[in-house]
Amino acid sequence: MNKKDLQKKYNINDKCLLNKTVVKEKESEFRIEPKSPNDEIFCIKVDDCHIQDKNTVKCDYVFHRNISTAKQGELIGKFYFVELKGSDFKKAFEQIKETISKHFQTQRKETIGFIVTSRTLPQNNPEIANAKEEFRKKYGLALHHKNRVLKFDPIKETVS
Repeated sequence: MNKKDLQKKYNINDKCLLNKTVVKEKESEFRIEPKSPNDEIFCIKVDDCHIQDKNTVKCDYVFHRNISTAKQGELIGKFYFVELKGSDFKKAFEQIKETISKHFQTQRKETIGFIVTSRTLPQNNPEIANAKEEFRKKYGLALHHKNRVLKFDPIKETVS
């Protein structure tokens, strides 16, 4: 899906479509690296831009990645839903779920979620494990969580 198609399908204003692969809020940071030279990545600022209603539950950012395939001119899209949060993992998960189900309605095979918390949460927390399982069953390929900085390699689909 090219930029125009993405904007038309989801009614995205130009000012909400950012040319970046790194987003930060307070002490939380999400970054996509490395970016393949054949990829096109769009960052949609959702909170206070694409969705301005303060009462609407939504995540902070959605990235869309166009992946060039071996077939000439064919593009495959991936959506990355990102919430940068203090320590309220449960609220962050709700924000991602609501954004997917009510505003973007992506297919499971093209959807990955990311929660970056600024306060340390134990990785073996049962709440996090349950959320990851629910996400895989209902919303997308995987839900990743990391404290402070999350780097995502879109080529290998790994987190560090």
